[in-house]
Amino acid sequence: MDTHRILLAGRNTALIDHIFIQMDDEFECMTTSMRPEDILNHINVTRYDAFIYCIQKDDRKDYQMMMGYKDNFIRKGTAFMIAGYKDECEAFQSVTGRMAAYSYSIPLSISDVKKDIMAAYEKHRAAVAAFEAQMSKVGIAPEPVTVSESPSEQSVTDTPGTEHIPTSDPGRKKILVIDDDPMVLKLIKGHLGDEYDMASAISGKVAYKFLSNKSVDLILLDYEMPEENGPMVYENIRKMEGEIRNVPIVFLTGITDREKLVKALSLRPNGYLPKPVNGPKLASMVRKLIG
Repeated sequence: MDTHRILLAGRNTALIDHIFIQMDDEFECMTTSMRPEDILNHINVTRYDAFIYCIQKDDRKDYQMMMGYKDNFIRKGTAFMIAGYKDECEAFQSVTGRMAAYSYSIPLSISDVKKDIMAAYEKHRAAVAAFEAQMSKVGIAPEPVTVSESPSEQSVTDTPGTEHIPTSDPGRKKILVIDDDPMVLKLIKGHLGDEYDMASAISGKVAYKFLSNKSVDLILLDYEMPEENGPMVYENIRKMEGEIRNVPIVFLTGITDREKLVKALSLRPNGYLPKPVNGPKLASMVRKLIG
């Protein structure tokens, strides 16, 4: 039986407590503070079926902060919901361009919230199934989406926009992770840092500079990034001079959009891993590709 996870945040603590108590018998409910780092730690490491923002006397700055997480919710297939007094919910929707897929006014119906969460979950599951079917058609075996363990945070700064974990063994295989999300970078380093020499780049531009004078055995590439997205970076690396153009590249992706999937598949990557990244599956794929 699937475990359905709900994350609650906001200044309306009474409403959060009410939702938590009423839903905790059927859902795994978690709460977090309004601190950006706390919210990002939750939504980047664990996939939640829904994020419920409980509004109370919030202002435009708070609304804009929530808008900053929009891409994170989309990548993880997390339904974004708001709850509060009617005028506050309407104000949020007006400022954010109706960012919330679901809005509940006090007094809210818990049964409606549960029903909508399950509907959103089924929609996400169908999208993942369609994605895996597309991957199977081109011979790339799908990996199941599961919750990842907590990341190790040992790293040192290399050059601007890159990080590396030094090693005393020059014979270890080297992996470059290209992702603009620092939590994902730390998570992957936590899973692979004991076996491989890890490096990371926060953008394609930084990666090209790194690869111009350093060699790697594998590249893990995020599909969704600002400026240059994953496919653009993939194609540019394949055009680079030298052996780097032949290095295996694996997409890290939380996308479910069919058009984007077709674009990714047409590039014929060496594999893909859905986000949030599962540690054992990541390690298994890496070993198959580079030992």
